[in-house]
Amino acid sequence: MLIITYIAILLIFLKFILAIILFLGLFSKLKEINYISIFVLFIEWISIIFSFFTYKLSVLLPFYLTVCERTYYPYVNIGFLVVVSILLILFRGIDDNLIYIHKLLISIYLLFSALPYILLYI
Repeated sequence: MLIITYIAILLIFLKFILAIILFLGLFSKLKEINYISIFVLFIEWISIIFSFFTYKLSVLLPFYLTVCERTYYPYVNIGFLVVVSILLILFRGIDDNLIYIHKLLISIYLLFSALPYILLYI
């Protein structure tokens, strides 16, 4: 379980740095930035699917999903699953004119997913 926690901390900082890079448009010519963001979204998608069955991977989930699922709404992870699925589907189905809006949406999602954890760590 300790290894999952270390992986989650690295993933949180990766999400935060990736959100800043995508939001500011740094390294916009590199295709690897897009693939890293899709990889991070895919890891979140898998962890949200696992959250239906167990809480063992709750450190990999977005902060708001963890708080809302435990205290207020037990099925809020369905909404997060839909949002992440839409972002993953739009990566392949979007044309070149709307790719910047898609990068902005991914950066906003990653920023709101990682920022509360970083504020708690500091």
